Amino acid sequence: VQPPADVEPMFTLSSNAIAPLGGRVVVRASNGVWVTDGTNAGTIRVSTLQGSGFTAMGGRVYYSVLSDLWSTDGTVVGTRIEASLEAGSIEAIFAAGDRLYFGFNGTLRSFRPGEAPVTVGGLFFSPSSADPAPPMVAFGDGVLLGGMFQNLSLARGSVLTNLTPAGRSLDVELQMPWAVVAGTGEALRAYFLTAAAGTARAVYRTDGTVAGTVPGDLGSGVAWSRPRPVAWSS
Repeated sequence: VQPPADVEPMFTLSSNAIAPLGGRVVVRASNGVWVTDGTNAGTIRVSTLQGSGFTAMGGRVYYSVLSDLWSTDGTVVGTRIEASLEAGSIEAIFAAGDRLYFGFNGTLRSFRPGEAPVTVGGLFFSPSSADPAPPMVAFGDGVLLGGMFQNLSLARGSVLTNLTPAGRSLDVELQMPWAVVAGTGEALRAYFLTAAAGTARAVYRTDGTVAGTVPGDLGSGVAWSRPRPVAWSS
């Protein structure tokens, strides 16, 4: 797909910077941010700046350009800066409920459109560029997250809740694709695997509460454990 001949063409599309917007997609190229419906005539560039972390929420796609949070409705006039932070770089944007959550300068920030970003308590570690899996996962109206030296936590708004049961340590690696599921009439649950040196792996699950963060039916974990990737099949 390329725009009309009188418009500068796209260059070097990025497959990991794309988000849906109605019947179109927003995508990053080396020469800006583009929106396309899959046709030449329906392909336009909405910004000449390169964005990252493309995330859809509320009829807009949000993304970052260094320390600025941008959004677009798919038009040039509707592409704007939502918030400008101090020097640094916004990373790993996730949408949950009516908020965005993202890492910034070693912290976790929460942003609701029309309001200033707020700092969520606790530490946040940037994902490794070598591993594209998400550093956190949307969970209802918040996000589950973790990090080296940080236990499993749930962020809602500006509040961070430690979900680790007493006497255990769930040192959660950031590059984890966790499975989040909810059956009909059931509460939302997240599943992940834990393991420690010389021990068998065990499935853990959480419902977003300390009491509900427990070993699954396949066996219990050990006092020191580190989640590993898990896939879900319904």
